[in-house]
Amino acid sequence: MRTRIFIYMAAGCLFGIAVWYLSPLLDEIEMTLSFLPFALFWSFFLTIGCAWGTPAVLVAFIEARQTQSIWRPALAAALFWTTAIIAYYLYYAALIAITGEGQLEFLRIVNASNTDVWNDWAWFFMENVIPNITEWIPIAMIGGALIGWLVGVLYRRKRRLRAQTTEAPVAPN
Repeated sequence: MRTRIFIYMAAGCLFGIAVWYLSPLLDEIEMTLSFLPFALFWSFFLTIGCAWGTPAVLVAFIEARQTQSIWRPALAAALFWTTAIIAYYLYYAALIAITGEGQLEFLRIVNASNTDVWNDWAWFFMENVIPNITEWIPIAMIGGALIGWLVGVLYRRKRRLRAQTTEAPVAPN
């Protein structure tokens, strides 16, 4: 179990970084679909259902298959999404430190000789990184737990139905 936890966390970190590069593509697709009826539905379906939901379902399915539990897939999916959120914003901070994107060039590591750079980084974390993480962590934990629990319930139900059909006696002809 401990090995799977670290694998889910590592996968969450990789996914969080991948979402950084996936977000502009999803935004462009959402803009393209904005003229369609139910545009909000399609936007929600693409971002939550496909981009975020698919990996969480995969993690929950793996955990359900390994443990035959309802609650452990919920914990695995919540952990996966939580680490993805943290990795996403820490990757953002790393990009700022290296490239100084946009108007944040004063935060580049190259400027470390500046006496105010550490105060600026404290401001950046307190105003950008930490509020965004704390805003999305409850959603990741609750949403991931719900998805994982649902996958665990469906997997258990499928296993019970399969067990009943294989144990059912065959009627004579």
